Amino acid sequence: MLPAGQAVARTITVGGRTRTYRVRLPSTYAGQPTPVVFALHGGFGSGEQIETNQAGFDPIADREGFAMIYPDGIARDETATGPLAQARTWNGGTCCGPAVEQNVDDVGFLTAVLDEVEADACIDLDRVFSTGMSNGAIMSYRFACERADRIAAIAPVAGSMLFPACAPSRQVPLFHVHGTLDANVPYDGGTGCGVGMVVTAAIPEVVASWAVRNECAGPPSTVFTEGNGTCVSSGGCAAETVLCSIDGGNHSWPGGEGNNGAGACGTGTVSATFHASEAIWSFFRAHPRD
Repeated sequence: MLPAGQAVARTITVGGRTRTYRVRLPSTYAGQPTPVVFALHGGFGSGEQIETNQAGFDPIADREGFAMIYPDGIARDETATGPLAQARTWNGGTCCGPAVEQNVDDVGFLTAVLDEVEADACIDLDRVFSTGMSNGAIMSYRFACERADRIAAIAPVAGSMLFPACAPSRQVPLFHVHGTLDANVPYDGGTGCGVGMVVTAAIPEVVASWAVRNECAGPPSTVFTEGNGTCVSSGGCAAETVLCSIDGGNHSWPGGEGNNGAGACGTGTVSATFHASEAIWSFFRAHPRD
């Protein structure tokens, strides 16, 4: 049995590789069907890092009654020392690092984790969501591309869609959050700075391509504003498709905490006025799987 209100570190073997993750049931958990949110760390991060030193989902999860899963990507060499050797990454398609180089089946890993948590707790199968930062955002896109049968909606932060073979089996609601001065994953497209050297189309174009998948045919409209963030929804969609642009924001988690945005290069700042985690949960709450 999993305890309520306490993160538990676990291991699982997938594809012959031992993987790790953290799972946390809300403090109010009492065996009732419970939504679950995957939070996928960025490159150089970890599940524990995004939980305790960036996104701040746990208090929201306790208040709203949802579970959190914080998985770990893979390092180039688990026994080596030094920051580059221990940089954990996800295979989101064309990014990033050792996970791509080794063609790691991260979708299979995340699916196996979901299966294991579902076996140990009462999970609402229509309310399974994924968010993530940077490389974790990229991975959230791929997760939805390949397992739209399991994922109700996604909310990438400071990432892009870098899986060319994306063909989801159903329309997946999207809530994309991105700083307009993000230089690591450039809002206006091109090659990013930093170790990842991410090459992406302009983020509005990425979201527009998802809007095509979601059969959006109407005019866009502003659906939410807070601080320096403006969220615009594509119109007439089979599944809602939203881009939240953080004016002047850099490569960071808006409203986040701790060592947030420390790896950002270029200009821009961490937003203290747009609270991404709260906005993401509000979107998820409104978008269970049909």
